Amino acid sequence: MPSRVVSVLTWTSILASTAQAYFLGHSFGLGGKYESRESQTNGALSEISPDTSRLPGWTTGGDGFVPNILSDRVVLTPPYPGKKRGAIWTEEAVPTSEWTVDFEFRANGDVERGAGSLQLWYVQDKTQVDSSSIYNVGQWDGFSLVFDVHGGKSGSVRGFLNDGVIPYYTHPSVDSLAFGHCEYPYRNLGRPSQIQIKHSQAGLEVHIDGQWCFASPKIQLPAGYTFGVTAASADVPDSFEVFKFVTSVPDPAQRQEGQQQKQTQQSWRPYENQQRPNNQPRDNAGQQAQQQAPIVVDTSAIDNRVAGLQTTLTQTKDKLSNDIVALRGLIANQKDDLARTLPSASQFATVEQRLQKIERMVEALVRESDKRQQELQPQIERLMHTVKEGHRGVVEGLQHTSNMVLSSAPKLGIFVLMIVIVQLALFGVYTFYKMRRASAPKKYL
Repeated sequence: MPSRVVSVLTWTSILASTAQAYFLGHSFGLGGKYESRESQTNGALSEISPDTSRLPGWTTGGDGFVPNILSDRVVLTPPYPGKKRGAIWTEEAVPTSEWTVDFEFRANGDVERGAGSLQLWYVQDKTQVDSSSIYNVGQWDGFSLVFDVHGGKSGSVRGFLNDGVIPYYTHPSVDSLAFGHCEYPYRNLGRPSQIQIKHSQAGLEVHIDGQWCFASPKIQLPAGYTFGVTAASADVPDSFEVFKFVTSVPDPAQRQEGQQQKQTQQSWRPYENQQRPNNQPRDNAGQQAQQQAPIVVDTSAIDNRVAGLQTTLTQTKDKLSNDIVALRGLIANQKDDLARTLPSASQFATVEQRLQKIERMVEALVRESDKRQQELQPQIERLMHTVKEGHRGVVEGLQHTSNMVLSSAPKLGIFVLMIVIVQLALFGVYTFYKMRRASAPKKYL
């Protein structure tokens, strides 16, 4: 009975402690530095940058492109041109080995040929990675979650580990180093993809859009490492945009209480597992258990914690109910608007009939055109043959005529001689006229 009480109290404490977590200062898209999750339950997403010139708690860099910081997202690679790299790294390290990362990103690009990769890093030294991808990074120590179109698929998610010994850029098969993977078509979804990574003493878990992707209970990452996100685009680029990066760690006080409760539970195990002598009856064992001193457990703090948790859950439930009612009203209004604006089914049927009639007319015209072309093809060929023959006859006739003209024309020497003879005859006639004029009697008045 006491062990059962301790077990119930332990799980109650764990349930209460999970409702309180703290966000680290580099988180953007939700909350600020070391704010509890309860204070953010009814809050809205805030702007990630006050002036879009810097990202508080982060450093930016890239190769050929500097990440563009907008009011609601960070653009790591542009839609055009390709072969660009962008990176953002947290300025502070994670103080504990237990953490949860809520990450949202979107990838847009060419439907058929777009390519690129996005990596989420948790590494000891961010300078070893900078803006590299998983294929051209050198020696690094930590964990990497990679999103790409590996193997010609529509999208895949893979996890990689390294202890700082293996240089990935010289490895003959980097793909074989992945310890976990799942298929996920993340490109051109029209919405951000929601990624959650949990690391605790139970290992590492990766969830995508609320669905399990892969997990490993053998992975234990140390504290003090740094988070970062890098993206690289290909010749036909994909544009990667980060909307949210929230790192939450357990409340230190709650972690200490959880460890104390765990130690208390473990302290009961020797009592539970006491072995009875073989010659001792079962009734004597029951009497010895009843003779043990009673244990008094103060449950007031736990009751207060559970009451606070119930209040928070009630408020959350009420808020969700109100949001659902408002959403239903909005959907109803949108449905009415669509019903008024969209044409009726009869109008759709009329348009469909007209389209079918036009298609039939076009098909008839195409068939008639093909038929006429086949009928006119012989006539066109005969006409082309006649034109060619006529052209050949004209050319040959002109050549023959020009030869005849050239052969029958008088020679140039004869023509010149005739001109000289005519000139001499005229000169002789003129001379004879002058002589007769001079020998004629003169008349005087």
